[in-house]
Amino acid sequence: MLLNFQSLSIGTLDQNTAKGQNGYKALENAMLHYQDDRKRRFVIINVEGYDCIAHLATDDLYPSTLDGIIFPYDEKRIYPIQTLELKYKFKLY
Repeated sequence: MLLNFQSLSIGTLDQNTAKGQNGYKALENAMLHYQDDRKRRFVIINVEGYDCIAHLATDDLYPSTLDGIIFPYDEKRIYPIQTLELKYKFKLY
């Protein structure tokens, strides 16, 4: 599974759409879960067709490492917290 990263700030979630409102709520849940982390850097990733809020575990911009917990959502609802299974593979650039 290849994860496509998008940078995330509060302003990038369009609160005028149902999906954006649920994304904002998922982000709030993630911020509560990681309240001890002062930097609280998050990204939006797509996993199996669902947008998810993920926490960046490293301070380096590249390569970035994610924590194993994600907060999935779509336009209908916010899903329970999930764990992320990473499958490593080689990629030629």
